Amino acid sequence: GVYVDSTLAWKEHLSYMQERTYPKIRLINRLPTFLTRSVLSKIYKQTMLPIFDYGCSVWMECSNSMIDSLERLQNQVMRTILKAYRTSCTQSMRSRLGLLTLKNRRHFLRSQLVNKIINDYNCRNQLKDYLPQRSSLHGRGLRHNTTLHLPKANTTVGQKTFQYAAAKDWNDLPKSIRSITTFSPFKVALYSVLQKSDKLSHRRTVN
Repeated sequence: GVYVDSTLAWKEHLSYMQERTYPKIRLINRLPTFLTRSVLSKIYKQTMLPIFDYGCSVWMECSNSMIDSLERLQNQVMRTILKAYRTSCTQSMRSRLGLLTLKNRRHFLRSQLVNKIINDYNCRNQLKDYLPQRSSLHGRGLRHNTTLHLPKANTTVGQKTFQYAAAKDWNDLPKSIRSITTFSPFKVALYSVLQKSDKLSHRRTVN
């Protein structure tokens, strides 16, 4: 499940994820001698990533320290899988294993959910019309308007809610991505954009 607190700081949920993933990290640390890189990568993606992914559309607006602590867990596993040094370039390791940063992976998953909601693709009934487009509310009928209505949120807690944060996240995407209404091409294009974002962010950090 997901542990919720009154300030949406998600500290208890972070502790829960760490408790769930540490045993799996120890297991992966013991396996490189016996298993190939491909198999180890599949073990990580099938046993640890689901823990990081669960409910992330809700809790991803967490603190930077929490974001960094999760990234360190993925970095540790990547070094084990690739038998890399501690000083190895994290972006290079992600490219070799076909991974995004966990931060951008959460953006990837949440934007997929938003795409499903606004295009009514395998969308739960209770989520339909949950994220209205600006044009539908203001009656402008703009044919190519792909931005979402951003609800008022005057507090930090309000800005962490799914309805606000998901809409803002969506509006920040390039229009060329927001305009794709077919789900599979949307996923491919979005993944490419987020990969480039990871590379650019890494370059800025290194420089």
